[in-house]
Amino acid sequence: MFKSIKNEGRFEASLIRDWNAVTSRHRMETDEGAEKRELVEASLLGGILALLLAFGLFVFSRKKAGEKLKDCERRYQSLTESANDAIISADKAGNIVFLNKGAMKLFGYEENEVMGMALTMLMPERYRKAHSEGIARATSTGQFKMLGKTMELCGLKKDGVEFPLEISVASWNSGEGVFFNAIIRDITKRREAELELNILRNAVEQAAEMVVITDHNGAIEYVNPAFERLTGYSTREAIGSNPRMLTSGRQPREFYEELWGNIKAGRIWFGQLINRKKSGEEYHEEMTISPIKGEDGKISHFMAITRDISENMAIRNQLIQAEKLSSIGTLVSGVAHEMNNPLTAILGYSEMLLSKGGDLPDDVAKGLGVIHQQAERTSKIVRDLLRFSRKQDVEKTSLEISDVLEGVFSLQAHHLRTTNIECLKEYGAGQMRVFGNMSQLQQVFLNIIQNGAHEMRRAHGKGVMAVRTEMRDGEALVLLENDGPPIPPDVMGRLFDPFFTTKGVGEGTGLGLSISYGIVKDHGGRLWAENIGESGVRFVVALPLDGSEISANRTVNKPSGPELSGRCVLLVEDEQAVRKWLLTLLRKNGAVVHSSKNGKEAIELIKKNDYDLIISDLKMPEMDGFKVGNWLREHRPEQFRRFILITGTIDSEVVEYSGNFGCRVLQKPFSQDELFASIRETSGLPSGEKPR
Repeated sequence: MFKSIKNEGRFEASLIRDWNAVTSRHRMETDEGAEKRELVEASLLGGILALLLAFGLFVFSRKKAGEKLKDCERRYQSLTESANDAIISADKAGNIVFLNKGAMKLFGYEENEVMGMALTMLMPERYRKAHSEGIARATSTGQFKMLGKTMELCGLKKDGVEFPLEISVASWNSGEGVFFNAIIRDITKRREAELELNILRNAVEQAAEMVVITDHNGAIEYVNPAFERLTGYSTREAIGSNPRMLTSGRQPREFYEELWGNIKAGRIWFGQLINRKKSGEEYHEEMTISPIKGEDGKISHFMAITRDISENMAIRNQLIQAEKLSSIGTLVSGVAHEMNNPLTAILGYSEMLLSKGGDLPDDVAKGLGVIHQQAERTSKIVRDLLRFSRKQDVEKTSLEISDVLEGVFSLQAHHLRTTNIECLKEYGAGQMRVFGNMSQLQQVFLNIIQNGAHEMRRAHGKGVMAVRTEMRDGEALVLLENDGPPIPPDVMGRLFDPFFTTKGVGEGTGLGLSISYGIVKDHGGRLWAENIGESGVRFVVALPLDGSEISANRTVNKPSGPELSGRCVLLVEDEQAVRKWLLTLLRKNGAVVHSSKNGKEAIELIKKNDYDLIISDLKMPEMDGFKVGNWLREHRPEQFRRFILITGTIDSEVVEYSGNFGCRVLQKPFSQDELFASIRETSGLPSGEKPR
């Protein structure tokens, strides 16, 4: 492609021919005289000297030009051979006329394999037609679209492997025509890096976790879409701002000083904090902040990855609450047992004394009446506490809806009164029974009442809670109304969603109404909320009426005491006051009563006597009531049919025992009538049977 032209030899030959012609003419003119000859010789000598000088200058200039050309050639060759990129030249026909070592290394060909070959051998089949058309168009019109541009295409190596490349094309003219130069760079690694970068970018963009990148001063430079979803702030609002925009004020200044101290020192910080959304709602988050260092080793940016753990915290709080309730339930169960024993004695003795009627002075009778009334009230409270502790009522039974509600209001009465919440109750006429679980239904009404009271106190520091019941289309409707603020439409749609709450952090888990909704649904009912204009909110619980045939105006005849005269009764009770009251009551009704303080003593007495009735406490030292019953089932099955368990708490174990073996259970505290009813209904002692 590059040629050196050397014409010095032909120029010298021309000078010699001219010299011979001049000397020949000189010999022919020897006759003309010496002077003329001398003049001619001098003239010829001058011409020769001039020609020699011109020749010397020409040779010198040609030599210098050749040296410069060779220097340019060396420089060009050095440049092309040392380049890491591939450099290929092609003529106007698209045939290769030059390629450097970089091109040979890139495509895998030797020089002699490609020189003079079509450039299309280095490109995939799909590009060849367009390339040929482009070369032809450029040659004919002088317009080549790729000139001066950098494009990304694919190349084809000798082994048939395609690879991505970046190509820049230029053209140049010589005496031999138009040529094209292409500088080609393998961008395989760049493409791989771009792919990896795209994967990382997509991972960050699509991550559920919030990603925030700030400069070393804390100014936000990047947020991912999760940031917008979680905080409510747009990317435009966040860029350039400081993360302080999310501060809730829940963390003290020292918290942030410690945080910044760690990350400024180049350490990774991990922790939990409470921040605030654009809407003002607070949320829990778990955050990791990592310093990002530049090539100089200095911190240039910080990256925070944040996970919303509000739901986890709600579950954690619910578990803690459940553990607390479980502990409280265990405590209440123990306390109830201890309270029910003295309550049983108080109720029993007061009832026994009141039965004397006119034999008592009026003031004494009134005092006994108050004692009996308050003891019954205390007994009811204890039973309600036991229901809430989930120690009993594990099965669904027929329930009077007003009894369910009264149990809730009795527990909440003091709290509502001291927080300026007035309660209005209006129960429908007649009985309104549903089939359900007492503790679960009371939990539903308790959640609704507590939520309403909270909203009323927050709105105006006081309020009115009204509850009324009615029967409609085979359902028992319970309407609980409060004069708190109306529920906004966006909140109404999520009111029963798990973990949704409008309360502040620490004021609620967002599970109360959701659990209530599930309980009502499990009972075959419906639960919904509705606004009462602009002045209040109404929650409606609709439960199917129990299908049992129960008269709304049913009257219950007071049962007479059982015929115990001459009956032999064993009383097993470790609580002295209860034991003495029962001994007095049973003996008063004609029974022959033996007593013991524990199950072990009772077994010894049973071995010696054939009892008509055995009444045993459940929880006793040495041997409890279950073991007494089990001994009877094994050794005296006929006496087990006349076995009554009395207990302060009816839990799942008691219910299971009673259901499996047909044992009658009587819960403390109980009245005389309840005791006599149990004795009368006990297997082996049918009503009206005369004692032996």
